[in-house]
Amino acid sequence: LTRATARGDLWLATDVNGPQGFLCRDYHYFFERPFVALLVVRPQSRRRGPASALLTLIEARVTEPLLTSTNLSN
Repeated sequence: LTRATARGDLWLATDVNGPQGFLCRDYHYFFERPFVALLVVRPQSRRRGPASALLTLIEARVTEPLLTSTNLSN
């Protein structure tokens, strides 16, 4: 997260109650393509829009397909 922040690849979703989630983009992990390496939302904020807002924001900032994956445990 520290490196992503330094590269400008970490976005935070907030509201009047403070941070609700964050998204970490990585260009080096998956075939040098824009990749959503981590998307985290507070449990009480899930299904209320922070993840969708973060994905919409990142999609608007990349010019090639945005990749992501999910672990089997998810």
